[in-house]
Amino acid sequence: MDFQDCRSQCYDNAAVMAGHKNGVNEKLTEINRRALFVNCDNHSLNLVGVHVAKQNVTMVTFFGTIESLYAFFSRSTSRWEKLKEAIPVVIKSKSETRWSANVEAIKPVNNYLEKILGVLEEMTEDKNQTSETRSDAQQLFNRMLKYDFLILLGFWNKVSSALTAFRRGCKIPR
Repeated sequence: MDFQDCRSQCYDNAAVMAGHKNGVNEKLTEINRRALFVNCDNHSLNLVGVHVAKQNVTMVTFFGTIESLYAFFSRSTSRWEKLKEAIPVVIKSKSETRWSANVEAIKPVNNYLEKILGVLEEMTEDKNQTSETRSDAQQLFNRMLKYDFLILLGFWNKVSSALTAFRRGCKIPR
């Protein structure tokens, strides 16, 4: 494609790309004034989700619990197998940069909360488990039954579903 036929440019909010003086946007606009810069709404929305999740201690604690749950089960193949026997999907790690990964981390916890709590409770009472495993399972179990965690689980599940639907609407079909 001849660059003179280009009518727009879109980047992921990186300052080096969209910079007003030395960014790629500025350099390309010097070559072709008709290649207008269009901000990428999908990346902007992703950044909103990522940063909102870090705005207060309660949110950070909630997402920390989600990550601790993933870490607890993924550190041990036997724990991972017990979880897989209880729920038909795998839990996932959250992400510091991809909001969609946070959505995927919340969904199975929301959908299978009772079964996950059941597995944790069984591990807490299982004398064949190490004392560290039993203690970690008990701590996770207690954290997941806190009012703030339960409210935020429902809240983020609804918000993340809405954001995902909106983000899909922002994407250009292939």
